[in-house]
Amino acid sequence: MDQREDARANEEVVRNSLDRFIANYFGEAINLRQRIYYVSAVLGILTGIASILTNVLIPGNTKEATLSAVFCWTIVALVSLYGFWTKRHYKACFVTCFLISWIGFPIAFFCTGGINGGVPFYFLMMVYTMVLSLKTRDRNYLVTGAIIIDVLCCVVAVIYPEGVISITPESRVVHVLSGFVDAALFGLVETAYVFREYSRESRKAKEMLHMMEQQAGHDELTQLYNRRYLMDYLEAAFVTDKNFYLAIFDIDNFKSANDTYGHLFGDEVLIRFSEFMKVAVGKNNISARYGGEEFIMVIWEQQEERVLELLENIRRSMEYAHWRQNKQLKITVSAGVECRQNVKNVAELIEMADSKLYQAKRGGKNRIVR
Repeated sequence: MDQREDARANEEVVRNSLDRFIANYFGEAINLRQRIYYVSAVLGILTGIASILTNVLIPGNTKEATLSAVFCWTIVALVSLYGFWTKRHYKACFVTCFLISWIGFPIAFFCTGGINGGVPFYFLMMVYTMVLSLKTRDRNYLVTGAIIIDVLCCVVAVIYPEGVISITPESRVVHVLSGFVDAALFGLVETAYVFREYSRESRKAKEMLHMMEQQAGHDELTQLYNRRYLMDYLEAAFVTDKNFYLAIFDIDNFKSANDTYGHLFGDEVLIRFSEFMKVAVGKNNISARYGGEEFIMVIWEQQEERVLELLENIRRSMEYAHWRQNKQLKITVSAGVECRQNVKNVAELIEMADSKLYQAKRGGKNRIVR
């Protein structure tokens, strides 16, 4: 029983350590370029191990080929560990790309049969890493330098073939296949990871943009549309030939209630009334906070009786609402309604509806005037 508990505890420790490692180096809180480097570093270390094992296991392979693979892997491993330990990922990435593409690969190139070996595939793998991980200027410098060095190595190998350590035909086939498979797997895994992460970042950006658009077009307190959105909506609505109604609501005696019970109660009143509007507004209509305690509803309805019925439902809902601050308290609303076909523009529509609202106020409040 104790052994099982110890094993379970050890498993939990390992799992927690792995979770912390993933969160510290591959979590969403980490910069995307930084995450790409860490993935490249891990893949580079694994690819280097595969290359060393291939060189060791190839029958008749040269000692120089194996040592060159160990040399390149040692650079990748040591600099990657430095990057992981210090989290100076960009510096580690730059140093790795420089040392491998400008020094390591030329050495490995001449030690593994030159253009007949598998190093060119690893060169392409390193260029791909530089493209993904480095900033534009550094990437241009290193990639250009690496291409020049690689071309020079090929030219030297052709002009002075004696400078290339020859390998057996069997070793050459294995080197080429190994380089191709390593580079292909590296590219596929890294591309899949980058595609997934960029898709996730793009989705997050779209969600944030949508949220910002929502906030820009909505009133922060009530979450109804705000005045700016409303005015743009009305301007667009006037372009159509369809008729609609506009109602302006004003909460009666709001200032008095706000002063008596406090601003938090005032906010509660505004939120409660906005909820009544949200319930009544329907799919085709919109409701907005026009300013202060004034609200506007745009109703795409041709029958005036149905418009007035909808507005009366909102008025009654507010009239019979209960308030925890005072159970006897009644908060009411008044409204003025105007029809689009009776006016020429948005300003006149709002002015006419506001005039009807004024009549409702003068007529005793808690009523709707058409």
